[in-house]
Amino acid sequence: LLRMVEKAAFEAEEDRRFLFDRMRDVSRNSLVCSDMGVLARVLDVFLARAADDQLVVSGFKNRFVTPTDGGWADIVLNVVLPVPGNDTRYHVCEVQLIHHKMMVVRKELGAHE
Repeated sequence: LLRMVEKAAFEAEEDRRFLFDRMRDVSRNSLVCSDMGVLARVLDVFLARAADDQLVVSGFKNRFVTPTDGGWADIVLNVVLPVPGNDTRYHVCEVQLIHHKMMVVRKELGAHE
C-alpha cells in the first residue's frame, strides 16, 4: 500500500496526483523462467486464459524487444482477475515473465539496489 501512495504522490501529471484509478500493478508478481521456451509457454497460458474469459490482459510490454535504459528485459502483463463468486470485484495485477539470467544480473551483480 505504501508503494501505491508513493506512486500517486509523485505522479508527473499534477492533476492526477493521489488518484488511484490508473494503477495497474497493485499486486506485482514475477515468474522466473529457465529459458525462452518456458517463458513463451507461460505467456501462452495467460493468453489462453484470456481467450477463455478467465482473465483480462489490460496491458502488455515486451521489454525483450525494447529493454529499459538500464538493460532490463522481460515481458510485463497487466492482468485483471475476477474475484470468485463476485461479479463486481476484481484484482488488478502486474505479472513479469523473466528469464532466469536476468535475475542473475539483478541479484548477483547488484543491479536494482
